[in-house]
Amino acid sequence: MEVCTPPPKALNLEGNTAQNWKDFEDQLEIFLDGSESSEKAGKVKVAILLSHAGPEAQKVYKTFKWESDNDKKNFDKVLKQFKEYCEARKKVVFERFLFWTTNQDEGESVDHFLTRLKTRIASCEYTKGDDDDGSLATEMVRDKLIIGLFDDKLRERLLRSSNLTLEKAV
Repeated sequence: MEVCTPPPKALNLEGNTAQNWKDFEDQLEIFLDGSESSEKAGKVKVAILLSHAGPEAQKVYKTFKWESDNDKKNFDKVLKQFKEYCEARKKVVFERFLFWTTNQDEGESVDHFLTRLKTRIASCEYTKGDDDDGSLATEMVRDKLIIGLFDDKLRERLLRSSNLTLEKAV
């Protein structure tokens, strides 16, 4: 049977490495399932991971410290090492800078802009709890939505509203 599931793209170790790792791990899981490799031995899955993660990730892998030689072929332990490595390199201040400097592009729909804002704020670590309408993160997305709008008339109309929630703004 021919595999139709594309392999993951190489792991990007620049920028938001924590998010890059999450994206790569998600793609890898889909690939392993789609190629019927999920149930293969750990060392085979580690080889698949490393071959698709790319040369930079392979260099990082060689720097990991292992309790035993068997650990470097244990798929779950390798995943854990990469996750810890990538999350340690996350720069929250940089992620917040990206959020606060995000503005709506000319011709971009409000829905697309809102999606970009929600994606950006997720990596800012402003809140660890549920993102309901009363949360600080939701209020910040609402505020940034208004600040970053390309359409000045729409911004004025939203600013005239009292008790404006994100839901009402949208």
